[in-house]
Amino acid sequence: NNIQPKRRVVDQNNYQDFQQYADANSIEKTISVYGVEFYSRVCFRDYRFDLIQNIIDNGMVKRKGDLLKIKKMLQLQRQNSDQDLNLQNYASAINNLQKSINAKLNNME
Repeated sequence: NNIQPKRRVVDQNNYQDFQQYADANSIEKTISVYGVEFYSRVCFRDYRFDLIQNIIDNGMVKRKGDLLKIKKMLQLQRQNSDQDLNLQNYASAINNLQKSINAKLNNME
């Protein structure tokens, strides 16, 4: 019984297109086509905080504005941990990602 996470209907087609594209192309190319924000949103939805940390640590997110968007989305994820109890299983990954984002932002200033 494979239960799919709930997704908004408007995102479903974009999500399927994204998944097909991401499976066939590199992370760099996928981010250049879909953007850091959409890529992050999909990864957060799938609890792939480690993937976002990797792209940040590897310097694939170069713009301060993109880092700030990811940071804001991460804060929203944390606020939703009351409704999504599964997020509590990823507390360590979320904290590590937060530290990576803050470190990158501090190095930009």
